[in-house]
Amino acid sequence: MKPMSNTVTLRFWMVAALCAGTFATHAVSARKLIERGNTAYQAGKFEEALSAYDEASVDAPESPELYYNRGAVFYRQEDYEQAVEAFEKAALKSVEPILESRARYNLGNCAFREAERQRDSDLQKSLESCEAAIKHYQDALRRNRNLTKAAENIEIVRLYMRSRNRKRNRRSSSNNRRTWQGSCRS
Repeated sequence: MKPMSNTVTLRFWMVAALCAGTFATHAVSARKLIERGNTAYQAGKFEEALSAYDEASVDAPESPELYYNRGAVFYRQEDYEQAVEAFEKAALKSVEPILESRARYNLGNCAFREAERQRDSDLQKSLESCEAAIKHYQDALRRNRNLTKAAENIEIVRLYMRSRNRKRNRRSSSNNRRTWQGSCRS
């Protein structure tokens, strides 16, 4: 095998440096866009934040941080369905336990919001969403024992479920009394 000539070696390193420079430029560009999005988010300018995150995703399409940030925007906009999708992707793509635990924690928050939304129309779905919220909070705690808010939220959801069950039981016993009283009339 013949060694590469100096010209070929020089060309190789020039191309490598050019590619590295391009990747570094994209990383800086994405980082600045994420910072711009975070500033807009903190100012309550959610559409502007989402736009910056979308632009950053061109340079970093698989970034779990971007998915997480998008999920946070959707959550604040009360678009829980899209928030769930973004937080799930953040959790799946993250190699960092802290980010993954925060994404799972927010999946719990989305599930609880869904439970609240369903509370008057479909009690069973509301309770199922509560159970899903507890599971997400437990997953978050398994990945980060210091996430005390997850433990607190588990207790809040359990209390909420008890109150929903008591309300269901009161309705059920009230309906039973009405049926019984109605059947005794002549």
